[in-house]
Amino acid sequence: MSPITVTSKEPSATELDLIIIPVDTSKNIGTQYSPEIQKHISAVIDRIGFAGEWGRAEVFVAPQGMHAPFVGVVGMGDPSLDSAKKLEGLRRAVAAALLDARQHLLRNVGIMLPDTASASALCEAVLFADYWFTEHSAMQKREQKARSLTTVTLFAASAGEASRAKAIVVLAEKVMEGVTLTREMVNQPASHMAPSVLVQHAKKIAKTSPQISLTVMNRVQAAKKKFSAFLAVARGSKEEPYVIHLKYIPKKKPKKILVLIGKGITFDSGGLSLKPANSMEDMKIDMAGAATVLGLFSILPTLEPDIAVHGIIAACENMPSGDAYRPGDVITAMNGKTIEVLNTDAEGRVTLADMLSYAVTFKPDAIVDLATLTGACVVALGDTHAGLFGNTKELNEKIMAAAKATGEGLVEMPLPEEYRPTVQSIVADVRNTATMKMGGAITAALFLQEFVSPSSISGQAVAWAHLDIAGPVYAEQPLIPYWQVGATGYGVRTLVNLVEGFGK
Repeated sequence: MSPITVTSKEPSATELDLIIIPVDTSKNIGTQYSPEIQKHISAVIDRIGFAGEWGRAEVFVAPQGMHAPFVGVVGMGDPSLDSAKKLEGLRRAVAAALLDARQHLLRNVGIMLPDTASASALCEAVLFADYWFTEHSAMQKREQKARSLTTVTLFAASAGEASRAKAIVVLAEKVMEGVTLTREMVNQPASHMAPSVLVQHAKKIAKTSPQISLTVMNRVQAAKKKFSAFLAVARGSKEEPYVIHLKYIPKKKPKKILVLIGKGITFDSGGLSLKPANSMEDMKIDMAGAATVLGLFSILPTLEPDIAVHGIIAACENMPSGDAYRPGDVITAMNGKTIEVLNTDAEGRVTLADMLSYAVTFKPDAIVDLATLTGACVVALGDTHAGLFGNTKELNEKIMAAAKATGEGLVEMPLPEEYRPTVQSIVADVRNTATMKMGGAITAALFLQEFVSPSSISGQAVAWAHLDIAGPVYAEQPLIPYWQVGATGYGVRTLVNLVEGFGK
């Protein structure tokens, strides 16, 4: 249950441990405090060198006469910054202040609402910062019980602003439920997140709304659909593989059709091209694309978009065994293209080949896949940004705008035509690893593009985008304050913005 409430009452009417005040580079404290208190706070922030810098947070003992024992000042940056940048600074700074508060057991917090537009970012900061993954740790359970936030009150300047902010907070809380669901799934060890568990999550989501339907295909049913590439990857594991197909249809005739595909490798050992032991440690996260799609679908009944949305997941493990697919094998994807397997650890793109081919059959307006696809993308962009590859300028621009509005890091990447021959095979149509060593994120995307290009199924290309999310879905260290260590829920909020604006 969310601890957040919104009020137009004076902060002095609420019992607080900490009051957080957003400040821009003008260092204006606000008129809701007496001149004496304003002067005292200004003196403190001058002494510590705080100048309202973007994303900075400082917590200190409150001056006498304040209605809370501690004060936090959070930097919004220069007032001339664009709205998205300003809100991201607020999101980061408030989360940092709340994590500081956690260490000092400050559990009842008030936040001065700068304006109605800030309500969503503040809600996100609170719910990001107050996330705990406790299922397998007695210590984490104790810490959560002792340190989690009890109340968070947003103080609005008027009753009208409070009313508008409440409506925004309600929606933001629902979006954050989807983000938290994604984080919970990605944080789970593979022993608790088999393909069958992804199916259970999908079934639970489908029951929440008559607008959502679900089709689940087992190994036999997938074979009938000619998902031979997916099934080749799945062969090495004793876990039953599943293709999960969620479909949201609005009450009125849909304006457009959007297909979202999430990579669903619930554990990736590398298969016969076995990974080193230390490279397997975090391979529970290889289903983060699937978790992101499921997180979005849990929100769709609240969003009620005017478009049809398909969510497709190929869920399996990539394991070595006597029946595992081998380097040198040639397999046939659903669209009839043949794939030479050079490395069984490049399995995600092989499963996606079938799912992209399947998506094309619905004649959508766009296909977007999300996958923890390559380490090369992490080398290029680091841990906070995903890479965006696409075959149309219009779709790329929509996704970039959606990501910017949420503060999620995304970089548009090239798809050079001159690299395409590197994914061509002399014994099959394509090969699952390129002939050149560098540019691995690009060549992986070029491989995927082969399955949305003009094909025997549709005869025409479809607008398609690929998000390589290998870096930002899991934080080894909290480079962004509201992430913490572990799963970040990256991508869910970008998809929410994309879906909301896609029919326009």
